[in-house]
Amino acid sequence: MENQTPTNNASLPQTVMLHFGIRLANCARLTRPAVFCRGILTPSTDSSDKNSSKVSFASDRTQRILSTLNPSKLRPEDYLDLSGPLTPKVTFPYLTSGAVLVYRFARPPRPFPSNSRGFLYYFRDPLAAPLEGSIRFRLTPDDTPLSFNHGHDLRVPSGMPWQLILPQISTHMSQRGFCDQLLHEKLVTQEQLSECTQLVGDRRRWVPSLTLFRLCQEFPIHFEAGPAITLTIVSGTLHQLHLPWVFGRLRAWSGSGIARFEPSISPANPGKRIVHIRIVKITEPVVCVDEKRSQLVYRPVEGQLVMLNREGAAEPWAYDIERETTRGAALRALWDVSPSPFPGKLQSGHTSLSIDSVV
Repeated sequence: MENQTPTNNASLPQTVMLHFGIRLANCARLTRPAVFCRGILTPSTDSSDKNSSKVSFASDRTQRILSTLNPSKLRPEDYLDLSGPLTPKVTFPYLTSGAVLVYRFARPPRPFPSNSRGFLYYFRDPLAAPLEGSIRFRLTPDDTPLSFNHGHDLRVPSGMPWQLILPQISTHMSQRGFCDQLLHEKLVTQEQLSECTQLVGDRRRWVPSLTLFRLCQEFPIHFEAGPAITLTIVSGTLHQLHLPWVFGRLRAWSGSGIARFEPSISPANPGKRIVHIRIVKITEPVVCVDEKRSQLVYRPVEGQLVMLNREGAAEPWAYDIERETTRGAALRALWDVSPSPFPGKLQSGHTSLSIDSVV
């Protein structure tokens, strides 16, 4: 990656499409002059510009200089308002590059929701795998750093946190500012960034909510959509996990939720590496759309395992990861980088959920 020297004209990236991502670079010039207002760099609204009355999502953006990505060192001046049609750019002291933040790429790109006010910060789960970590945005009631603990992370429509994961920020030129700042604050190591770069190669498309680094990490599901879900597994190598989705195949239920894989603790599976799927949270109400098919797969219930009807008996969905399949290899990769033995309490984000006995 090369450091880019800022000029008096802001640079406008040509867009590469990513879900929950970032704008990537090859720069064009922004012709309108810029003016400073309350510490924010914004394009001017010169009356000589015939398009000045229009807000252009592609060209108009605000710029803020942040002091840290460490949540324990936040200052009031690190407080950001990402709301509205402008695309915000953040930089750091003594660094010449930064990042343009986009809530969700679509056509047209979608700006951050209203009231998106808070702090950017680096998050790493206490049980994180070696290459796991992400930049998130904590919504807070005010600009005091003490409000951080009383806030909550910004979410995308699926109910998952908005985030930029380490493989994203380590492999995109436009994210050099994040990489340099994380290294400066010793929040990541050069070895982690180098491993991400080597592992990812020229891959540029990421869906953070569908990227798993360890077992028991959450992912979004749609009960009625499609025959399968595809997850990207990041460990020593990249794996694509194509999982036939029992709800989508049978189309018995509609609704959405958040799920995770879990190791079996059933006495019926001693010494075996069996995984189940637990519905952690229901994000869209579950509705029966086919009464007959609903007898084959039970209604998804928040906090419970995915249950199937096996010849009149309720059994949890289960998969033996020792099977010599691409699916087995991907699940083994998740299992092998997870804490061992698995703790009785599994933490996810800022919540802890117990693994109870098989339903």
